[in-house]
Amino acid sequence: MKNEVFFSLEDSKTFSEISRDFNPLHLDFSFAKHTQFGKPIVHGVNLVLSALNYAAEQLFENEKFAVQALDVRFLKQVLVNQLVRFEFSYLDNHLDIDVFLLNGEKAVEANFLLKDTANRVSLNNGLGEIDKSLNDFSIGEIENWSSSFTYSIDSELLDQTFTNLLRFFETDDIRHLCLTSYLIGMKCPGKHALFSDFSMKRIENDLGDRVDARVSKIDERFSLARLELVSSRYKMNLKSFVHPKLKPISSILHLSKKFDLSNIKSHKALIIGGSSGLGSIVSRILLASGCQVYSTYNGNDFGVQLIEKECEDFSCTQKFSYSQLSVDSLQDSLPFVLNSEFDAIYYFATPRIFDKSLEFFNPRKYEIFSKYYIYAVEELYRIYRQKYPDRKLLFCTPSTVAIEEKISELNEYSLAKAAAELLLKKIGEFDKNFHFFSPRLPRFESQQTLTFFQGLNKDPEKIGFDFVTCVNTLSKEIFSL
Repeated sequence: MKNEVFFSLEDSKTFSEISRDFNPLHLDFSFAKHTQFGKPIVHGVNLVLSALNYAAEQLFENEKFAVQALDVRFLKQVLVNQLVRFEFSYLDNHLDIDVFLLNGEKAVEANFLLKDTANRVSLNNGLGEIDKSLNDFSIGEIENWSSSFTYSIDSELLDQTFTNLLRFFETDDIRHLCLTSYLIGMKCPGKHALFSDFSMKRIENDLGDRVDARVSKIDERFSLARLELVSSRYKMNLKSFVHPKLKPISSILHLSKKFDLSNIKSHKALIIGGSSGLGSIVSRILLASGCQVYSTYNGNDFGVQLIEKECEDFSCTQKFSYSQLSVDSLQDSLPFVLNSEFDAIYYFATPRIFDKSLEFFNPRKYEIFSKYYIYAVEELYRIYRQKYPDRKLLFCTPSTVAIEEKISELNEYSLAKAAAELLLKKIGEFDKNFHFFSPRLPRFESQQTLTFFQGLNKDPEKIGFDFVTCVNTLSKEIFSL
């Protein structure tokens, strides 16, 4: 069965009141805009409870259930004001729930094992005393973290918001689901947490109202924390990434003073994926050099709006423009973008590089990387040649040292990048007016890399400057022929 649901910021605020998870990543636009998401994201547990609420309404009649076991994986983030689709199935007390983005990517996967029961545990509607302080731990600060506390939810607001849950499920089971969000989002890791997955199994012990939680293991390489939680009802295992605090990118004005840009040739540049990361750095350096820049973004326009504001301060507003562009709809949007004749195309579009998959090779991940690095590049070239059959084209896109390092967690990414290098080489062999620059760049600090590589000391702005300098030298050689 399927349902499409829209999540607003008000929905997130309501869930925060229920669960006590007031992490600003879910509620504060000014905080979230400085993350890789650009906007607040919906609480993962809110997605699970909403899907469970819909499933209960359509699948059950008069049953009462206790959750015996549950496994949840948060695979993709859902932005506020984004539409998602619920799918669920039920057989022999096994309830499987999936949450999909409208592009088909799975955001959440939840597998419940239920048990018929006539008993439902009701909680006092009073909220009780709960620690509402927000911790802000780095991965290195939580190795020995532990805590014992009591936890309650606003069950009256819960019943008003999810009208079917308390009809079919024990209140205490729903409380424990909310508890996972509170623990990860507020207590440990806290402010910079990104919930990965959790499992819970029913037990019986004499802890009473107390909850015991501790960090069982950390992996500093991937900035990943594993936690254990035990209550009178459940034993839980949880995993969360800890997003490092990323240095802000320098402004156009600052970059104009940081580097000697006098030798950068003024040219018209199309930057695909210019709203964040290396793409936004290159955009700023080119603008500081006096170049005409057209930048594209996919989903998050905050990055390009910030560049536009910096252009006002640097008096280069007339040299910067931007629009939205998705690799899924190049045929619809790219011809319009290509109405201008660009001297160089910089391609930085990328999906998330690292996720929680433990497989040695995940075909679905490879398919996603291939869509960005191979198929989209091939289509971009085809569309460009349809419009400009004989024009010289300089195509610039970074490759990666991961190809040489053979890191098992990056197998799919590395193979797709290696295939992209071969594609560019093949195009260049039969199209003598096609020139490309695809250096294998070292890792540097970004929202992507700092998620799983700590202690990186490469300056991303210097890497961006060196990249532009090499493109500039190559451009002079190509267009002087």
